[in-house]
Amino acid sequence: MAELATACWHGDAAAIGAALKSARRVRSIDEPHLAPWLARWAARQPAPALFPSVDRRCDSFSQWWARASRGLDSAADLLTANEVPAW
Repeated sequence: MAELATACWHGDAAAIGAALKSARRVRSIDEPHLAPWLARWAARQPAPALFPSVDRRCDSFSQWWARASRGLDSAADLLTANEVPAW
């Protein structure tokens, strides 16, 4: 997490709400488990997809993996192909 954020902390919903209450702007990746609270506190951006969508049903993980990773030679290629958009 340290690679993504300069400050990391945690708390319950009340503590997070209190910490964000006076913020001028809060942005977040949408998180389904936090949806009831994030809507009140932050401008939400859809979570990025790590893998491209596959156009038809796959009957096994191996089949899905072959389709989803077609044309990608490394994890770096995967991350580059699916970069999170800038805020």
